[in-house]
Amino acid sequence: MHLKSLVKQNISGQWQFFVSSLFDTLESSYPADERMTFLTKMGKHASRSLEINPEMTLVQLNERINQFWFERRWGHCNIFEKDNGLVIEHYISPLCAILKDEHQAYGDAFLTGLYSEWLKNASAPYQGIIKKVSADNIDDIAVRLSYHVL
Repeated sequence: MHLKSLVKQNISGQWQFFVSSLFDTLESSYPADERMTFLTKMGKHASRSLEINPEMTLVQLNERINQFWFERRWGHCNIFEKDNGLVIEHYISPLCAILKDEHQAYGDAFLTGLYSEWLKNASAPYQGIIKKVSADNIDDIAVRLSYHVL
């Protein structure tokens, strides 16, 4: 069985209906840039649910975030340094399964806001800009974000 199918089985049909209706309404009511801004802000607001100690190492930060995701059944992440920046890989997010294909960018915007705030709160070396990058070796249940240090 495909892993995305297993993720979908763990999502209530009630929530799928609500989330699809929400994003369909956002699309019909607001321009694309406003939708993306809203969802990024939503992610930043949601980041307040996890306290980040500025003294954490990258390994400790990754472990702390994964504990947060585990408790919420939101998959897991891998954060690592690469090419003078950070790469964030988020696997098995329910957003990948619950959002329609045309709404996936909104899930990315939410995660971008969330991770950008967590990294901002972590410590100065992680200040930068997050953007989505494509990756040939990553499957359709993962989101890869590149965090470029300024």
